[in-house]
Amino acid sequence: MNRSRREFLRVGAGGIAAGLSGFAGCLDRLDSLPGTDEGDYRTWLPAPEAVGGERAYQFFRVRPAKTLEFEAALSEDAVEKLLAYGYGMEQLLGLDASEINELIVGPTFRVGQTSVEQDAIRSDLSAKQFNEQGTVDSFSIFTSEQAETAVGVADGTVISANTDDGSPQSIVETVVETHGDSDAQYQTVNEAFGTLSEGLNNGHFLTGTVHQPHEQTAPEQAQFEGAVGWGFSRTFKKTESPGQWLIVFESEAVADEQAVKAWADASLADVNTVQVAQAGRIVLVTGKEPTEKLSIRETLPTIE
Repeated sequence: MNRSRREFLRVGAGGIAAGLSGFAGCLDRLDSLPGTDEGDYRTWLPAPEAVGGERAYQFFRVRPAKTLEFEAALSEDAVEKLLAYGYGMEQLLGLDASEINELIVGPTFRVGQTSVEQDAIRSDLSAKQFNEQGTVDSFSIFTSEQAETAVGVADGTVISANTDDGSPQSIVETVVETHGDSDAQYQTVNEAFGTLSEGLNNGHFLTGTVHQPHEQTAPEQAQFEGAVGWGFSRTFKKTESPGQWLIVFESEAVADEQAVKAWADASLADVNTVQVAQAGRIVLVTGKEPTEKLSIRETLPTIE
């Protein structure tokens, strides 16, 4: 690609561990949590009600700087979709994708791990007429003049929130406090989410959510009776990239490995070395796709 990075960005908008050990062959030695350079992303995810929501939310975790390292191997469409997750924060703070090592995206907030110095971000916010409101833990909190946007700044980390109901500062402060309080984290307060997030490997791109139990199975819609959550993770390699699809059921008794296998056989026909395995209430699907042909799916793929 010949475009500059910034021009390119503007084109796109412990219990489960033992059970998962049986997946060693399927996982193809993918990284496991929490082994990121930035720490465990799950510690930044509050319960839905703590950030103004009444229902479960879908989260995303991307690694913009790492994506750029694989830019030559990935398709232009895949790179654009991956980098678009960070565009709002990058535009707000004057950052480039190469300066964001990890980005965690919730419904109203984003958490970025960045190599940019705190003073530079603070100066940029001041130039944009943001007002400093005080500190929470090690974070300085800033709000825009109309109070529709808030930003928390600390060494190596920035948090942003944008709402039209006057609560962005509260959301940023909640995310900060959640990071230091394991009892307030989504993975702790929601058992299904904890199971889901612990089961996902540490891919370069991952997403997931929990939901009310499905009442019936419809493999063509990636829907399984008794399922209460799903997740997807992708780890980039230069030629062939492994992926992971994970379904969480209400219990081991209702986990339907055969139904998930039927879905995988139909929907993942173009994926190589597909394997399906069950461990307790989780059914895991793994497979590999040519990196140059990867599409970035925000939800479980379904039959067209």
